[in-house]
Amino acid sequence: MRHLFLVILLFSLSGCKFPKVVSAFYAKEVCSCLFVEKQKEEYCHEYGKQIIPIWTKEIDYKNKSVKAFGLWKSTEASFISLRSGCQIVK
Repeated sequence: MRHLFLVILLFSLSGCKFPKVVSAFYAKEVCSCLFVEKQKEEYCHEYGKQIIPIWTKEIDYKNKSVKAFGLWKSTEASFISLRSGCQIVK
């Protein structure tokens, strides 16, 4: 596990886009799970988590959005509609 962390750290410091995948995947999947599938937050967190954990998350139920921060990168996904689901906003 320590070697994995070192490899990821090197990728993130080199400008590689890989670290953004962690927060982007989590934000999009949890947003869809909560606001499209209408599942509970605990279930959606388990559904969206990966081998590399996110550091923080913010769920805005009023605006139907999820922000995730991991590996020094932040991503926000927002609910569009039941047909379109959620999309990454930034």
